[in-house]
Amino acid sequence: MIEPYDMNPAGDLDLGSYADFPAGEFWYDTFKSGWSCITAASIAHTMGKPIVLAEGFTSGRGNWARSPWVLKNQTDWAFAVGVNKFAIHGFAHQSNEDAPGMTFGPYGVFWNRKQTFWPLVGAYHEYLARCSHLLQQGVTVSDILYLTPEGTPHVFRAPLSALHDAAGRLPDKKGYAFDGCSPRILMSRAEVKDGRICFPGGTSYRLLVLPRWKTMTPALLGEIVQLVESGATVLGAPPISSPSLSDYPQCDAQVRQLAEKLWGKAPYIQERVLGKGRVFLDSAAGQLAQTDHVEDIPLLPRTGKWIWYAKGNPALSAPSGDVHFRYSLDIGDESRLEKAVIAATADNSFTLQVNGNQKLTGDNFNEIYSGYITSALKSGKNEITVVANNFGPDANPAGLIVAIRLTYADGTTKVVGTDATWSASLDKTNWSAAKELGDASMAPWRLGTGNTPRQVANDLYPDYADTAAVLEQMGVGEDFSATGPIRYAHRRTEAREIYFVSNKSDQPVQADCTFRVAAGQPELWNPVGGQRRPLPQYQNENGRTTIPMEFEPHESFFVIFSRGGSATSDEPTAGSVNFSQVTTVATLQGSWEVSFDPKWGGPEKVVFEELEDWTKRSEEGIKYYSGIATYRKSFDRPAPLAPNSKIYLDLGTVHEMARVRLNGKDLGVVWCAPWRVDITHALQAGANHLEIEVANLWPNRLIGDALKPEEERLTRTTSNPYNAGSALLPSGLLGPVTVQADTP
Repeated sequence: MIEPYDMNPAGDLDLGSYADFPAGEFWYDTFKSGWSCITAASIAHTMGKPIVLAEGFTSGRGNWARSPWVLKNQTDWAFAVGVNKFAIHGFAHQSNEDAPGMTFGPYGVFWNRKQTFWPLVGAYHEYLARCSHLLQQGVTVSDILYLTPEGTPHVFRAPLSALHDAAGRLPDKKGYAFDGCSPRILMSRAEVKDGRICFPGGTSYRLLVLPRWKTMTPALLGEIVQLVESGATVLGAPPISSPSLSDYPQCDAQVRQLAEKLWGKAPYIQERVLGKGRVFLDSAAGQLAQTDHVEDIPLLPRTGKWIWYAKGNPALSAPSGDVHFRYSLDIGDESRLEKAVIAATADNSFTLQVNGNQKLTGDNFNEIYSGYITSALKSGKNEITVVANNFGPDANPAGLIVAIRLTYADGTTKVVGTDATWSASLDKTNWSAAKELGDASMAPWRLGTGNTPRQVANDLYPDYADTAAVLEQMGVGEDFSATGPIRYAHRRTEAREIYFVSNKSDQPVQADCTFRVAAGQPELWNPVGGQRRPLPQYQNENGRTTIPMEFEPHESFFVIFSRGGSATSDEPTAGSVNFSQVTTVATLQGSWEVSFDPKWGGPEKVVFEELEDWTKRSEEGIKYYSGIATYRKSFDRPAPLAPNSKIYLDLGTVHEMARVRLNGKDLGVVWCAPWRVDITHALQAGANHLEIEVANLWPNRLIGDALKPEEERLTRTTSNPYNAGSALLPSGLLGPVTVQADTP
């Protein structure tokens, strides 16, 4: 296993290609590392490796407050970007029976046998196992292959426009999935079959997208020529020289000859046929041969000042959180503007927009992020906005620096940088002048003092809309689309098309989901409980299948199509709708008997006259209780119920997990929406005896112990961020608990 990133001196994609398990990592908070998972998936897909590993839920401030439900949305994001094997950070060895026990300092989610919910957590692990198994089958389906430039070091960063919420913690791929590929992997493994660029044992791609880079070695460009002649389709602009001195100056002449073979002579046409393949011109990069690349324009560190919100001394210490900045840039007559370039970096991360269009994002002040913004500007005043984030468990230095250069047709230039004329705000409502901290070379950042940070071009590839337009022109529609906030992943085996879909929202969603599958009845596979059933409502049109679907908050499914035939199921079709309506037929009113574990300070038996949050109780042993409590109640079977109804027990609000037993039958663990279990076969006539085990989290007991002398405390841990004044977390079964019927 190799995690090939974090400023290693080689190329990330090449380094990871030697691993059995290419790996990324994703943090629950603080560091935004989603790109590393996309990198790991790209390596696996081009190297023919079935496993994409990720170090999951890493955190700089573990706080004992993260349950499987809290992690589910990020879990599903990881599956959607290509991860199919989890290494949860972290599982600390427990050498004794102290609880909560030992940790990796404040790092991770403290995943070990001392967790309060550990007796119930198997249900979440089964979810991970089911999803991982299905997402390891066959090969992934992607359409776009982004080629990285030559040289080292190299970090693959997809264009921001190819991602939903590109600057967020969970950047999702859009309807055309993609991977990155290094020149070495392309030259050593790529071949063309049926017009697609294929990798042995791996993924095949409809379109190769070249970087906006003015250099390319003859060997690499020659390989691209061969791929096109064999039937590949390429989008890009011609390079003008070789980055190598090998066989200089003949190497530059070779590059120009090969480029002419692909793109012809200037002025270049939009589409050109070569052999069995096609070459599309990246028109926005068409002037690449006549102008310097963004990385050759050293706006920073020579221009601009570090700025931050005007409070205290941010260069030494600033509070964690977001700071918003804005600046009004007057460019005059747009028709006179020839080129506009922007460069920026921040401690710790930032997202920059021009007139509402996202143009730059970065999370490493050791790198300068740059790009062209010409097309985003309009005559007169333009609004530059930035959201910068200072993250970490403690206050630390924070700063933002930006520089812009405008070049006009008459040869004049205008350069502006961050200073006190920029405005800053904590809430985007109350604005004040930004505080100038100092020049670029100031401590602690020291830009340009001996070791100038590497520049990263955020517009290294064409805009996603331009790339999508080429695919559409090729007759290739998006692999997936939805009328709601649904993310997806797609794998293909010889027998099946396997789509994973999940609701990104914390609200219920109804959405029409469209899959690039021409025929066959779809099946719904539920990875939470393992159930399978047909989806009888769907429409096939123009090589695509549209299915009306319903999702509970953060709910996920697999939609399976059999290739070359109709889908099969182990259950008969239950009606003519994909998702039947569930109605409440009874609410369990009255008192509950509740048993707590005296080991953790709770009463062995108490009566709740109604369901309520444990923290609202007056008893200290309940208010500060952490662990598992058991609720017991008897109720009569509701009547009347239709003979073919499915009957569910809905738990309402639960903090955080619950195991349900009815009449002695274990009906499983409820840990995510919908918070219900099927009780059809356990429900009996007359009285029914219900038992619900509910687990909360450790913070309440840690807070309660902070009120006690050390010798009276029940807990011991190596990481405790709580004190007597910390807020308690909602806990227990809050309900309402209802019986619901689903009639086909």
